[in-house]
Amino acid sequence: MNTRIMPVTDLRRQTSAVIRSIQENGTVVTITQHGRPTAVLIDYEQYEALLLQAQHQGWPSGYFGQTYGALAEDPLTRPEQEDFDIREPVQ
Repeated sequence: MNTRIMPVTDLRRQTSAVIRSIQENGTVVTITQHGRPTAVLIDYEQYEALLLQAQHQGWPSGYFGQTYGALAEDPLTRPEQEDFDIREPVQ
């Protein structure tokens, strides 16, 4: 399985060629925006196999569709730092 990293701007220009490569060679394409991974393109059969594998590992049916974007409105926050007792060093 070939893996390729591609900026979204390149994907826009080469969409047909990228899809053909995914279908013919099983290439996995990681799409980046501003240098960060944002999406992964895989062959549909690989996707179906991943869903089946996830179901066999205990994920309920439809879990991914139901939870997609579930935390979008709940940003991660860091709790306030508390004071801790000074402990003896470990020997």
